[in-house]
Amino acid sequence: MSFNRFAIVIGVSAMLGSSIAVAAVPELEQIVVTAQKREQSVQDVPISISAVSAAGLERNKVDSIFSLQAVVPGLQVQAVDPPGQGTAFALRGLGNSVFNMGFDPAVATFVDGIYRSRSGLVASTDFLDLDRVEVLKGPQGTLFGKNTTAGVVHLISKKPDFNAVSGLVEVGGEEYSRFRVKAAINLPASDTLAFRLAANVAHGDGWLKVVGGGDNINNLNRWAVKAQMLFEPSKNFSMHVIADFAKVNERTNLPLRIVNDPRSAAANGALATAAGSSIIDPANLSGLTTESNIPPQYRAEDKGVAVELNWAPAEGLKLTSLSGYRHYNDSMSKDNDFSGVDMLRSQQDLPKVTLASEELRLAGKVDLGTGRALNWMFGGFYSDEKIELENDFIWGSQIGNLQFFGPIIVPGIAFQHHFQQDIKSKAAFGQLTYDFTDQLSLTTGVRWSDDKKDGSMVSAYPVTNNFGLPNSLPLAVVHDYDTEYKSAAPTYTASLQYKPMKDVMTYFTYAHGYKSGGISMTRDAAGEALFFGSPVAGCPTGSVSVGGPLCSAPASDPRFDKETADHFELGLKSDLADGRVRLNVALFNTHFKGLQLQTLRADGSFAVSNVAGARSQGVELETLWAATSELTVNASVQYLDAKFDSGIPALTIAPGFLPLGGERLPFSSEWTGNLGLNYEHHLSGDWRVFASGNAYYRTSYFNFTEPVVDRVQGGYALYTLRAGFGAKNWDIAAACRNCGDKIYTWSNFQIPFDGTLLGHTTQWAHIAEPRVWSVTASYRF
Repeated sequence: MSFNRFAIVIGVSAMLGSSIAVAAVPELEQIVVTAQKREQSVQDVPISISAVSAAGLERNKVDSIFSLQAVVPGLQVQAVDPPGQGTAFALRGLGNSVFNMGFDPAVATFVDGIYRSRSGLVASTDFLDLDRVEVLKGPQGTLFGKNTTAGVVHLISKKPDFNAVSGLVEVGGEEYSRFRVKAAINLPASDTLAFRLAANVAHGDGWLKVVGGGDNINNLNRWAVKAQMLFEPSKNFSMHVIADFAKVNERTNLPLRIVNDPRSAAANGALATAAGSSIIDPANLSGLTTESNIPPQYRAEDKGVAVELNWAPAEGLKLTSLSGYRHYNDSMSKDNDFSGVDMLRSQQDLPKVTLASEELRLAGKVDLGTGRALNWMFGGFYSDEKIELENDFIWGSQIGNLQFFGPIIVPGIAFQHHFQQDIKSKAAFGQLTYDFTDQLSLTTGVRWSDDKKDGSMVSAYPVTNNFGLPNSLPLAVVHDYDTEYKSAAPTYTASLQYKPMKDVMTYFTYAHGYKSGGISMTRDAAGEALFFGSPVAGCPTGSVSVGGPLCSAPASDPRFDKETADHFELGLKSDLADGRVRLNVALFNTHFKGLQLQTLRADGSFAVSNVAGARSQGVELETLWAATSELTVNASVQYLDAKFDSGIPALTIAPGFLPLGGERLPFSSEWTGNLGLNYEHHLSGDWRVFASGNAYYRTSYFNFTEPVVDRVQGGYALYTLRAGFGAKNWDIAAACRNCGDKIYTWSNFQIPFDGTLLGHTTQWAHIAEPRVWSVTASYRF
């Protein structure tokens, strides 16, 4: 897709701003959001927000976090395996890049006001019975907390209501013999008590084949249920309870070859054949085939409860308590050399991720006279998170019981490690909005956050030496650790808001954000204790030879420091042409200090660093146009200049790796945009036909955690189409996601198990879903 298509998008947007010769039609939908912890129109909030309603999610076939990025400018979602640890969000070029459960997210995830401490934990389950999705861009540290330096993704459920029994039943079939069923019912028990129950299930084959046959990978086998109760005995008190449970048991994603070392087939072809596989040579992403000696098996359970209490003890006064408890666990076994040779397998388990949290807020409004009012809010927050992670690597059948070092012989074990972290956070916050006049308002806020993290990594069995066995060479033997990290910092914001006319608002916002430092949860976080040095250069600086090529090094610090952001944004939000045209524009500049970055080296080790800094600046435009009573058009475009500060060296010294200074941030595109249409025409009687479509485009980006010359994903376009017919309460629709069947990658990396141990060039990549056709029938009552 060429740059000219962006010119078309911008041209459409310009026309929307000046279109006035349009027949009288109803005004555009007004989406109510809670970005400032109170209900407001999205057009009245002085920050950049992309809000997608339940109808918008349906029209654009957005049924998971991965498809959300096609309708939200600047949002990037990427995934590696396992999904619970390896899914990351980014906004405007900033976000976590590689799985590490010790990293807090830069883009925080909230579900019904409850903080989800690790973004990947929402990746394995489909969207269920949502009212809307709010994406808040830029630091949101005052009201949403410390780990929001890039923004917030907030999923909000449909609430029970007291009006009448109502509900939805939807049944769909997809390519790859898949089916999806979802249902929801609203049950009012009285004028003050109502219940809502929703569930979904998805099952079917995968789209990624395995050399040598067997079941396809990336199948569907998941279900979820959500139950709600809303109790409002008076206008001054309400209690809303949400309980949910989700379960997944699937053969999840594995990477494919994207570049082959020229020695790959010669070095490993015979071994792969002997193991019942083969080396895919040449590499061919479009073949949708990977190499795996065992099927990757991913199991996960996610459950929790949220309780929101609201009490208005006096006029203009409201006390809110929001309590949450989450429990997540998963288990994944997979072939970890990806080469067809049965060399290395892994068993990675999260036996427990629990998070208990409590937020207490007191809010009010004081009328100071005509045109002058003071909205205020003060509150406190506390959370306690516990993480357990088991990381076992096992030699495959063609390596056998290989043990190079140590008195302990553990058949088949390459290494076993057990991680634990206990994270306690507390905060106090306040925000004031003062109306100087009916047109001019000032919002200020501040939050103080205090964090304490205790973390350890130990070998699975008692040890009799300093190297923390069981670890076995030729993989490096690493140091265990037991440490703590403490941090406290303020976040704050100030925003000036001016309304020159009724439906036009301008704003200028400054925000300071903070993301906590922590303790890395990778096996080499405390450094390598025993490893093979270079046969030419010997042991590297800081280590000593312990005989022959073996080197020994002291332990290093597994901790990393905090990340901060200073954000400036100038924006315009407007509803024009008698409410038929919406035009929102934001210019932003965000500077990051101590940017937390993790990279995967070709030898399989990880580097975790606080680089000096980076900036993300650009312009974002969103429009919505009610062209007729039957047709609406939406368009958005974002220009992004996201780069590391000058003078920062590369983290990895290897061919192709560029110095960070001045290079674009990983996974950030210079241009992104989308164009959408929604059409609905009523025929005679109750019959209607409808159609919608969305085109999303992004330019090229570095597809690795560091800028590397040969790890670039080219620009691509994704298309979604949906069309159907219906009558009264039912409809039938056909749709496709990624209608152009574009094959594109989420990540690009190297590991040392293909071609040769010296100078190999094989690269692997995780790829996104290809085209999927579907037919869905739904009934509403």
